[in-house]
Amino acid sequence: GKLARLSEMREEIIEVGEVTSLYGRKRRIVVADYDNSGLVASAKRQAANSPIQGALHETNVASMVAVARSLQRDNMRSHYIMEVHDAGFFDCPADEAEEVERRIKAIYPRPDTSAFKFAFDVPLPVSISSGSTWKEASDRG
Repeated sequence: GKLARLSEMREEIIEVGEVTSLYGRKRRIVVADYDNSGLVASAKRQAANSPIQGALHETNVASMVAVARSLQRDNMRSHYIMEVHDAGFFDCPADEAEEVERRIKAIYPRPDTSAFKFAFDVPLPVSISSGSTWKEASDRG
């Protein structure tokens, strides 16, 4: 099962030099010196972590794109700015803030991943904070 796949990924990095996320994105990990056990161990850790971290990133992007499309579809003035790690940032006028928050809470936890031929059935947690500056919003979160 899962442990066998993890072991396969660790060996795959040595044989192929890359790992693939659940969504099909490839990450190349080069081992410069196979005689250096520390470098090989580091590459194996990266091989195990990359598909998991990559899938989370891709799932976050799918969620944020869905929210952004929802805002565009309804001609809202609010818009998605960027993602930093696992946080999505939106710019929205005060009179739309409540509706944007409602949409994020409704759409984000269960992104449509059908384009990736991957069913995502575990809801993502959503935490929202707001402010007129990044620092203000971060201090509230």
